[in-house]
Amino acid sequence: MANIADASAKEILSLAAEKAGYFYEKTNAVQSYLLFAKRMGEEGNITQSESICLDLIRKCTLKEQTNTRIAALGIEGKKDIQAVQRAIVTATQHAEGKDESSKILDNTASIYKNLKEYQYHGSVYGVIPAKRGYLKPVGEWNSQEVIAKGPNIKVVLNGAIIVDGNIEEAGKNGTIDGRKHPGLKQTKGHIGFLGHGSVVRFRNIRIKNLINSI
Repeated sequence: MANIADASAKEILSLAAEKAGYFYEKTNAVQSYLLFAKRMGEEGNITQSESICLDLIRKCTLKEQTNTRIAALGIEGKKDIQAVQRAIVTATQHAEGKDESSKILDNTASIYKNLKEYQYHGSVYGVIPAKRGYLKPVGEWNSQEVIAKGPNIKVVLNGAIIVDGNIEEAGKNGTIDGRKHPGLKQTKGHIGFLGHGSVVRFRNIRIKNLINSI
């Protein structure tokens, strides 16, 4: 049923995967459901495939369900980045060691409840913590602007300023996470779209060179 990607098989495979607790086990119920999602995408039914994967990603928060979550991310992310319905979709992990990134994640998700203050959405990672409480509910689009003018960093999320600081000043007496962050001294670099392993979508992206606009 999974291989032929017949839409009528969805309910049966879904119930079997749920009964298995979304764990990898001897019945292969979860693997079959994932295969079904993959085949649906290959047959052109992207919406159905995406719906199954996102549902699994949302439900599989236990450590024992990690394999299922990773597999769903692999199908949904399609080699990490793809264009789906006029949006960039990424399932890329946060790049540890890449300094001064603004990590994108759902602050309210239970799997992130024990993060440090400087790890939440919009923060200059490990250096300047962002204010919380301004993200829209999961499933809704957020609008965010990141302004990097020399050492001054400002992040505006849905009209609210969640970060407004100077990275030189913030790291002068040691950063709050205790790391060296050599990237604080860099004056140029790349723009990266970073997440925390879950699916993130981007659209209406605009980049402005502040030097040439003065």
